[in-house]
Amino acid sequence: MDVVTEHPERLGKNKQVYVGDDHQPFRIENLRETDQAALITFAGITNPEQAAFLRNKPVYALVDDLPELPEGTYYHTQLIGLAVVDDQGQNLGILNEILETGANDVYVVVSADGAEILLPAIEDVILGVDLEKREMRVNPPDWE
Repeated sequence: MDVVTEHPERLGKNKQVYVGDDHQPFRIENLRETDQAALITFAGITNPEQAAFLRNKPVYALVDDLPELPEGTYYHTQLIGLAVVDDQGQNLGILNEILETGANDVYVVVSADGAEILLPAIEDVILGVDLEKREMRVNPPDWE
C-alpha cells in the first residue's frame, strides 16, 4: 500500500481501517513499513488472490481515530465544507478544496455565485477556525 498520510502512526497492528468507496472495514493483522509504502496483512485475507479486489482502492481511518493535532492546526477533512466569513462577518462562501503548494496551503473558497476565491493559509489571512460553528474567519488579501 502506498502511504500518503502525514500520520503513519494511524496504521498499526490491530487498527481498524476502511477500504474503498464503500468503506469496507478491515483490521490490520500485520504491517511492515518500507520507504513511503507498507506491506499490510488484513485479518481474514490469507492469500494474494483474496487480496486482489483491494488493489488500487483508497484506505480510510475514522476522524475520531486520528492523533490529536497541536492547537491551531487541523486536518483537511475538518476544514473542507466550512463557511468562510470575512472579518466583518460577511459570508464569502464555502471552503471547497485545499491546494498544497509546498510553501503554504491555499484554500479554495466557492462563493454562492460559483466564483472561486483563493486564500493563502497564512496567519495574516486566516484569523480563526471554529469547528463547532463550522466557520472560518478570514482577512482576505487586497489583490489590487
